[in-house]
Amino acid sequence: MKKIKFYLLLLITMIVFLPSCSDDKEDKTELPPWNKANTISVYFLSKMDGNSLFSSTSEYSTVKNYLGGKSYKMALLDCCNLIDYANDKNPTVSLAYDLDKVPSFALNTFNDNKPAGTGILLDQLLSVQKELKLDDECYLKTIDIQVLSSSKDTKFATVKLSKDSHIDKFSSEVANLLKERTFLIGSIKRELYNKLENNLKYNSAGYRLEKSTSSDGNFDVFTLVTKDWISRDISTEKTGNIQSFRVQLEFIN
Repeated sequence: MKKIKFYLLLLITMIVFLPSCSDDKEDKTELPPWNKANTISVYFLSKMDGNSLFSSTSEYSTVKNYLGGKSYKMALLDCCNLIDYANDKNPTVSLAYDLDKVPSFALNTFNDNKPAGTGILLDQLLSVQKELKLDDECYLKTIDIQVLSSSKDTKFATVKLSKDSHIDKFSSEVANLLKERTFLIGSIKRELYNKLENNLKYNSAGYRLEKSTSSDGNFDVFTLVTKDWISRDISTEKTGNIQSFRVQLEFIN
């Protein structure tokens, strides 16, 4: 009888203990409910092959009409030369005027002594923006922004990683480059992503890294966020021959 009571007690203990272990594991990985009041949308537009986004005036119209009907915190225009397309205009400045946005520019390199990089359209006035050279043809751009319902300043960053040396330079400096309350959206040559992922496992504990792959070209879009941000969703669609990525990010601090 004593043996039966002992085994019954042992069985009850195991039944109680097992669920509690499972719940503890879920608590560590489960994300908080999505608070859309603290969520921003960022669009990334690109041909994903390293070619200019605006090689003709028709592509300018495509982007203008596409973004004109969207709500977003910022839009990134990949491979958008400072002076581009048929009329030798600055497409980022022209789009900012047409869409009632604030323009900025992230340098990647120089083509025929002309700046080439990523055009940026923002829904707010610029306060602090910086650019840091990491390597040849690799610059990190940061802009201070204000998140919707939060009174805290946060930092946006973007970078283009197209060479093996870019991965090494960027990975070794991540902890210094990306301070708290920072989110980064950039592009990376597809063949280099695994190296970036492996490097960041050792160099950037506490960061969340994700990518979105397009069937076009040889580049991917990636997000790297601090613990204050959650990348909630990345959706894609085509407009003409341009790939659009919509990144939804929630500020949780």
